[in-house]
Amino acid sequence: MKPHPSESRSIKETPSQIYAEMLTETDKEKLARLYTDFRYFAYRMLWVVDKEGKLVKFKFNDAQELYHKACEQMLAEVGFIRMIVLKGRQQGISTYITARGYWIALTRSYKSICILAH
Repeated sequence: MKPHPSESRSIKETPSQIYAEMLTETDKEKLARLYTDFRYFAYRMLWVVDKEGKLVKFKFNDAQELYHKACEQMLAEVGFIRMIVLKGRQQGISTYITARGYWIALTRSYKSICILAH
């Protein structure tokens, strides 16, 4: 019988390294995509309360989609995102920004997130 991956391991190995060996290639691809694709992460891992008070998966609306494309373009061109948003109420941009900040803090080491509102 094959020993469990956590048995007889070096103390230098982290639990993440041990668990990574237990994942299938498909699981590893999905996990990698969760770390690199915010839209994929948001829909699969985040839930929001909609206008009817129901808990639903976070799927971008039109305003969020437009903002997401602008953020991705700036990230590709400049290497970081710094946006000033002049917006109306109830478009979901604050929800998007908070969710993206959460994703960055969760998936990147040594990152701090600051959201400033006036």
